Formats: sequence, structure tokens, C-alpha cells
Amino acid sequence: MRFVLTGGSGFVGNYLIKKLCYLYPQIKIHNLDINPRKPNIKIESGKQNLTNHLVDITNKGDLMKFKFDQDDVVFHLAAHIFHPQTPYRTKRKEYFEKLNVEGTKNILEEMNKALKDSRKEFSKHTPKMEIIKVDKKDIATVIGKGGATIREIVETSG
Repeated sequence: MRFVLTGGSGFVGNYLIKKLCYLYPQIKIHNLDINPRKPNIKIESGKQNLTNHLVDITNKGDLMKFKFDQDDVVFHLAAHIFHPQTPYRTKRKEYFEKLNVEGTKNILEEMNKALKDSRKEFSKHTPKMEIIKVDKKDIATVIGKGGATIREIVETSG
């Protein structure tokens, strides 16, 4: 397994990389970024498990240089930042659309190529979601006195 991040040199990505390096020093981490700068990371083992890759996710050819693996865990955090070197500075809307739509589509296509088959089961770590509808007249009952029911649900379910 490897961790693959897009936008790992950004604000959120930088913190996520630091945390992943700390929690999982044995797992390789790959940062795919148009502006990869090495985050200031100290790894207790002294072994660097982070590799930065200069990749523009909006460019399919550029993205194809990095080979996804079916066991990769991908964090897609790429987002536009404003700085003088940004070539799309005057075309903000077009760049946001290009990054968020085309870039995401390109990543999903490359990940799909890496998957041999659809998975029959989800990992036990896969987030699950349930939706329930509560009638307005029953909301107070669900919340409980002073939020007691909600706190109990959070305590028992995590």
C-alpha cells in the first residue's frame, strides 16, 4: 500500500503529509503536485518515506508518468493557489473548472486503469453513511434533553 496525494504541498496537504509520515513511517507517500516543495518533515526513524513528483493533474500525459497501483490510498487535495507564477491568474474561473473537473476526472481515469476488477467488498475502514429522516415534531426527542441523546450516540458509535 502507498499513500498518494495531490496538492500535498498546499496548506491542508502539508499537514496531512506530516501526519501520515509520523503515523505510518513504513508506508511510501507520493505527492503529485504542480508546485512540489518538500514539506519540513522530521521522521523519527530518520528514513524519508516521501517522494515529490512534479505533476499537473489537468494534463493527462503528465499524470500518466505516475503509475497508480490498485492498493493506493489517494487523497485528492489539489486546489488553486494565487501567486505571481500562476499562469492562469487572469482566467480564474476557467482554471478552477479545469482543475476541479478535468483534474479530478484524469485522476479517476488513471486510478481506474490500475484496478484489475471491481472490489466485491469494502474495507472495514471504508466510511459508511446512513440517512434517516426525522419528522420536525420528533426532533426534540432525537436530540434529547440538553443534547443527551446525541452525546450518547456519539459516545457509542465513535
